[in-house]
Amino acid sequence: MEQNIIEGMYMVERSSESDVAVLFIHGLGESSFCWKEAFSELVSDWHLLAIDLPGYGRSPRGDFDGGLDGYVHCLENLINKYLTAKRVVVVGHSFGGDIGNFLSNRSLGVTAFVSVEGDLTPHDLFISHRAVNSVSFTKWFDEFKEEIYQIGRKSVAFRRYFVSLNMADPDIFLESARSIAENVGSLGAEFLKIRCPKRFFWGRKSLARETREFVRRHHIRNESFDFGHWIMIDEVEEFYARLRTFIVVLIGGENHR
Repeated sequence: MEQNIIEGMYMVERSSESDVAVLFIHGLGESSFCWKEAFSELVSDWHLLAIDLPGYGRSPRGDFDGGLDGYVHCLENLINKYLTAKRVVVVGHSFGGDIGNFLSNRSLGVTAFVSVEGDLTPHDLFISHRAVNSVSFTKWFDEFKEEIYQIGRKSVAFRRYFVSLNMADPDIFLESARSIAENVGSLGAEFLKIRCPKRFFWGRKSLARETREFVRRHHIRNESFDFGHWIMIDEVEEFYARLRTFIVVLIGGENHR
């Protein structure tokens, strides 16, 4: 694995001459740390990139305000400049799934998209809703980190989230939460508009009942897991096995483990 800074973003990368690149986008308050196992679980000859969005993880915020549109534009530039010869599979978790919705519709370089519990209905908003509606965001953010720390005593996923939260720029976090709240009414429709192959991965212990109904009503191709929001951490082997199968079927490969 390599560590690079491209388009102002820190990323963990395993470069390859393969024409398949898998781009991982983290969620609100997260970092590339949540995709740690991708580099051991996915086939060795694919080009893998797990990024820290500006203002998150080890990426400086630069001129970014934390909004969806700015991140979509940033990642579109990354694909157009750095992955132009690749078939790009985008995998986005939570807020990263929201970004992936718009990116998949905007960039011709996106070959396929997997949303991992990205927001499809207003009922998916939980953390962002609490952040936006807090009386004092600074006080709430400190209390929220303490809450995640305590849960993390018994959960690997929450322990990792706590580490990432402490690297996140608080102002960027709040503006990202506001951007999610402002755009949530269009996120489901945006996902439905995507024309490239797509999947919705979700945890049976976390997804809202109303969102499950949205998935069923619109016949969205989906895969469920018997875990919560961080299924790629809570069920590593199963998650990446299914992701690997989706990509292999998509590219027509037969020789990948």
